[in-house]
Amino acid sequence: MLRRSTWLLVFLVVLVAGVMIYLRQDEQVIREEAKSFPTLPTRYLLDPAEGDPNRIRLETTSGGAVEVALNMQGQWEVVLPFGGLASQGDVGAVLTTLTSMRYVKEVEGLTPSDLGLDPPAYVLTVYLKSGAKHILEIGDKTPSDSGYYTRFDGERLLIVDLSSIEGLILMADNPPYQVTPTPSPLPVTLTPEAVTPYP
Repeated sequence: MLRRSTWLLVFLVVLVAGVMIYLRQDEQVIREEAKSFPTLPTRYLLDPAEGDPNRIRLETTSGGAVEVALNMQGQWEVVLPFGGLASQGDVGAVLTTLTSMRYVKEVEGLTPSDLGLDPPAYVLTVYLKSGAKHILEIGDKTPSDSGYYTRFDGERLLIVDLSSIEGLILMADNPPYQVTPTPSPLPVTLTPEAVTPYP
């Protein structure tokens, strides 16, 4: 005859096994439900098939402009507001922002002037190695502060992600010039002739 402790142990083993089977079924149901949800397509602004940018120009309504371009050696240089070698890392960050820029949705039923696009605050022109050129006009922020109203290639009114636009318009105030370190002054050494003895 089995003792009470043995029956208790058998009961606990069966209970744990039942709970594990139940949880696995629940996990399988969750996985199946997750597969049935539609995934939203990623809507990139620039088509990667058109190639990488080789010139980027950002103009402001005040008339200022910053332009960077690839030179013959394959390095980025600042063309406007005045020429100089660009910080390759800063331009790389701008390129990453451009190539990963997504739009949230298309805007319908509003005019460009309703969205701050007549005239736009900024105009971004991207020249691609394939010879294609795209113009993104940047207007007002959305009321929810989640993005900016834009007009792409003079036609499509889109809301573009806030962080992407703000990352780009920083270039207007801070052109990506390469910072050259300022040499520190040499230490002063005294020669015996330069030292005046005390009386």
